Amino acid sequence: MNKKILNSTIFSLIFLFFTTINAECGSFRIQEDYFADNLIGFYINSIDVNTGDSSIEYFLYQIVNDNYEPGQIYNLDAEYRLSVNSPDLGLYGSEIVSGTVNITNMTIPTLQFSNLDLNYESTGVSGADFQLEGSVGDHIQLSNDELINIQQQILQSGKLPNGNYIFTVSLKCATDDNIIYDSITKTIEAYEPTFLDLISPGGSIQDTLSNTILSTHPLFTWNADYCSQCEYGIRVCKYDPSLHSSLSDAINDNSMLPSNQSFDFYPVSSNQSFSYPTSDAFDLIPGDLYVWQIQQSYDTTLGAQENKSPIFVFKIYSISNEIEDSSSNDLYSDLLIQLLGYQYEQLFGNNGELKNFTVKGSTILLNNETVPISVLYDIVNQLNNGNLEIIEVEVE
Repeated sequence: MNKKILNSTIFSLIFLFFTTINAECGSFRIQEDYFADNLIGFYINSIDVNTGDSSIEYFLYQIVNDNYEPGQIYNLDAEYRLSVNSPDLGLYGSEIVSGTVNITNMTIPTLQFSNLDLNYESTGVSGADFQLEGSVGDHIQLSNDELINIQQQILQSGKLPNGNYIFTVSLKCATDDNIIYDSITKTIEAYEPTFLDLISPGGSIQDTLSNTILSTHPLFTWNADYCSQCEYGIRVCKYDPSLHSSLSDAINDNSMLPSNQSFDFYPVSSNQSFSYPTSDAFDLIPGDLYVWQIQQSYDTTLGAQENKSPIFVFKIYSISNEIEDSSSNDLYSDLLIQLLGYQYEQLFGNNGELKNFTVKGSTILLNNETVPISVLYDIVNQLNNGNLEIIEVEVE
């Protein structure tokens, strides 16, 4: 009987011990109300380096006590870790800072806080106290050389170096590290773009011949570096040398795309290419010159940033336009000059074998096949791009 009483007493004490631990630890979870995922550029002038105060809200979180009991005081620990993958810094999976923040004297069921509530002097928020475990230096995990490198790059650029910054927080019981209430991991992709180049169609105004295309619904292509949160837009305008003093003057005139003149750029979903649409745009006319430009926009702690590409000009091919513009019987002399170079004068000059040569119709014989004479434009483009080379010209 005494043995049964002893066993019952031990069991009761063990049950009471674990019940006490669980009651003291409580049940907490992390709730994210807001996180600035849209930001990719983080500038130091958004933070007061003397006080740590920030003018930009980066996050808003809640720590929720699901088993809250009025009158109870709760304590818990928040273990955090900030790691980085940055080619600019030469750091891959490296821990920058890590440590523990003691959250004590929590007397409310829900503790809400943002980065705006925190600075170098913060000791907590309404409803709980915060205390950094150990000194600030204990939390820094970088070597002196690595820390100096980060500081120099931030001072030179005025912003956080490009890279992926991984921030992890785990809520634990203050009296038992083995009890983890909740954890959250956020990855900040701080990759601010640096270049935006156009590929095709078109090029500079110096040679519109090589920038001539056949389609009235061209495919626009460009090249940009990695940007996870960038948005892109395109603008296409007519270029009239008699009205516009420059390509910039033309691109700021009324647009063909977007057709709605209240918009500066037409939004595109791709960051590499876009086909001229059949709606929301005016038709491109053969024989006319057009300019186009791409805009790249993204958000930083300084506000919205916009990058604009160079301006390209291109021409829509037109046979009737070639006839009107020709000052001689040879409608395609410019094409032949591009193809033959110095040999053109030898063949078509005053003493050349083809002095009175003219082109009739809109086709030519190429490799024993009849093809549109516009194919010559494609050959010229490939020559200008270095994809073809003329080895020899024979006259039959």
